[in-house]
Amino acid sequence: MSLFKLSKTVGGCAMAALLAILPSTTSAFLRNIQEDSQHANTVSDEKRTQSYGRGRKLEGSSCLFSVQEGLASAFDEFEVTPYELVPLPDEDMTCNCRLENGNTYELQFPDNSPSCQELIDQRILVSSESVIRLQDGAYIDHAYEIIVLPPGPLLLENDNYSFRRRSLIGTAIGSKTFLVVKIMALNDDEPLLQTESQISDEIFGTFGDEVNLKTQYAKCSRGLFEVLPANDLVGGPNNEYSITNGVVTVNVDKEVTDGRLALSNAAMEKLKEMFNLENLAVLANNFMFSMPPNTVTDGRPDTKMNIAVATTNGSESWFRGDFILFPTFQMHEIGHNLDLGHASEPPQDYGDRSGAMGITYRMDDWPKLCFNAANMYDLGWYSDPNGLLEIAEEPTSNVFVNLFGFANSKAGDSGITLIKIVNPSLPNSNNTKNVYVQYNWQHEYNADTQEGGNQVVVVEKPEERGGWTFLMALLDPTTTPFVSEGFFATDCDLIISVMVLDTSLDGGVAEVRIQAVGSGCASTAAPSMVEGLVPAPSSSPRPSMSLSPSSSPRPSTSMSPSGSSTPSFEPSEIEGWSEEPSPTG
Repeated sequence: MSLFKLSKTVGGCAMAALLAILPSTTSAFLRNIQEDSQHANTVSDEKRTQSYGRGRKLEGSSCLFSVQEGLASAFDEFEVTPYELVPLPDEDMTCNCRLENGNTYELQFPDNSPSCQELIDQRILVSSESVIRLQDGAYIDHAYEIIVLPPGPLLLENDNYSFRRRSLIGTAIGSKTFLVVKIMALNDDEPLLQTESQISDEIFGTFGDEVNLKTQYAKCSRGLFEVLPANDLVGGPNNEYSITNGVVTVNVDKEVTDGRLALSNAAMEKLKEMFNLENLAVLANNFMFSMPPNTVTDGRPDTKMNIAVATTNGSESWFRGDFILFPTFQMHEIGHNLDLGHASEPPQDYGDRSGAMGITYRMDDWPKLCFNAANMYDLGWYSDPNGLLEIAEEPTSNVFVNLFGFANSKAGDSGITLIKIVNPSLPNSNNTKNVYVQYNWQHEYNADTQEGGNQVVVVEKPEERGGWTFLMALLDPTTTPFVSEGFFATDCDLIISVMVLDTSLDGGVAEVRIQAVGSGCASTAAPSMVEGLVPAPSSSPRPSMSLSPSSSPRPSTSMSPSGSSTPSFEPSEIEGWSEEPSPTG
């Protein structure tokens, strides 16, 4: 089935899951999902009835579709240790659209039409890429910060290139500028206490902070991706407004009870006035909103906004209260901006503690960690021959790989750091999960990884970017090898074993064996299964341990494109939309 975390709470982190397509999706299942996730795709019937006919008409306009995901709504709702933030299983997604003026609203889809989730399932709507042409009857309901779509066909366009974002694949290479917008609301009994200087230091290390968004992305990427503060700028008749060290304070004529999007939309409009700008993209690539602690969910004044929210494959993130100060929250939400999904360890949705896309921590300067192997691959930080071994077909003999921990100085340069094993059963299909392997060496900027430290970590993930990852095994020479039954073919299993592990400060390398085993394997030379699956050090011939990857025999590598691409849409109607107006509009 498709793994999509949708619930009755608006604005949750599980949005990245919407881009993870898993096997055996059926129309009946989709209909059930549509019913179960009614709140995520539309507001309630009561809200629709109350809001019908209000707001500014939008026909002739376009908006950029996006999905947003975050962590659940109130800290005191979590099961917590003194430092660990464990999300409850009620996170969800919202479907949104950003108008050409930069304001973002949740989308309300008409009755008797495909749900937002179905359209995402089918890759008809792609976050931060699909452009919706708004037709007669579309309007904004400011009471709930929603765009109400009229009955009738959904029109998409691909010719608005100034508005549509290109795919973000590869954009974790180079640098991006970030502007933190500290929002001050009217009549707020509990305003933000953190100063601009504190925020800048905790995100960019401006005044010496050692563990933050900037330092961790720089180190985890081996210097390939740099987080930069927006340039300083002054504005106003008397230069009374300023962006300093990547942070600006904006006072808005809204209250916390108006909601998250209402506050950030008002802040974006105020920024245009403060600096006399029409297009805020000149200020920064990404906007991080520091929200008042009591900010509520739009249209739900009794429910606080999620503690952190981000646009998938987009440029905006929102943090309630002091959560913007903590590095794992920063890394996690910007990871969503870079199109990363959540890191799961079944059955726990956020269970993978080895990297930043799983559980987050309400701690300053801790923990120092990076991302799992599938995330690293999607971010583009390792490629062949720069640290990536891609096994694109069934190996015909034992494959031994000297796998370097990514904190090793040889990682990505002269040493293999990441292994991708392509699932050949359904090449380039959304229903295929590939296997990714890395040595999670607990050292330097990865010293505080919370799971699989000094072990070889195996994760699975669909080929498509943006999907969830699934932690499958933590391996060392004492553990049972990882077995994926029928991975290469019927009765041809993938087996991954760790033969030798060097955890010393001068080491940081693991010897990994990869096998195709079973009667269904194509090669008659395929080795037989090792009795008990736990090989003794001398149970099979292998080369001696070496820090040179060339000494380990391995199959030829392949860096062929994934084959999953975003469909190109001419303006077109989406079938299945009701032509008859619903009674409630």
